[in-house]
Amino acid sequence: MNNIMLTQREAEILIAMKKMFVATQNPVVLNESFDEKFVLISENKQEHFILDVKQGRIDLSKLRYQNRYEETIPLVRFDSTGIHENPDGTKINGAHIHIYREGYADKFAVQASDFLDSRNLLDVLKKFCDYCNIEQKRFAYQSINSSAKGGKRKWKIYLLKIILIGLEKMF
Repeated sequence: MNNIMLTQREAEILIAMKKMFVATQNPVVLNESFDEKFVLISENKQEHFILDVKQGRIDLSKLRYQNRYEETIPLVRFDSTGIHENPDGTKINGAHIHIYREGYADKFAVQASDFLDSRNLLDVLKKFCDYCNIEQKRFAYQSINSSAKGGKRKWKIYLLKIILIGLEKMF
């Protein structure tokens, strides 16, 4: 954990600040079980941020979107699943959002059911980017299962050919 602390006012200013993607790739294609980091910069080019986007490898409904300042300071983080316990002992079950709080960094979270009114992970990402004032980027999602169907079929045909060649050599 970092030792840099922001005041609440500084954190609010950074969260509200317009952020733009440094890379110009459009659309950004997220593959199933993605774990990506995108470099962001403020409109005045003075402040640097990171947008982390992650999907669980086993539980594909598990999403984590995070906006960090200067690499190490988490400003806002969305978690789609899990149980979170705040420092004051209150518990949150399910989707929750961590918002920087002076003295606690990202240790406090609040319920975030409004982020999950859609099961579409790209809609949730768009809402997160809106909340963090991150410029809109076209994101696309590619499911390994749907994109690999043709590839699986090709591998099966290829393996069948190898087996047949092996059988021909035996007889």
